[in-house]
Amino acid sequence: LTGAPAFAARPGAPLFHRLTAVGAGPLRFELDPLPRGVRLDARTGQLSGAVRAPGRHLLRARVSGPGGA
Repeated sequence: LTGAPAFAARPGAPLFHRLTAVGAGPLRFELDPLPRGVRLDARTGQLSGAVRAPGRHLLRARVSGPGGA
């Protein structure tokens, strides 16, 4: 992953954030666990939706491609 290790989102406000990575493609992005109301496009790394609950959400990110994870 090449982007910021943390970012903020306001509960109920639209969320648009893209995960970025370097490697031979196509890449596949995974985040676990996603907060309720947030979606991840595994092909593009685009997060969208809206966080429903305030608080700190720790997510585990994984990127994989033809060469492995």
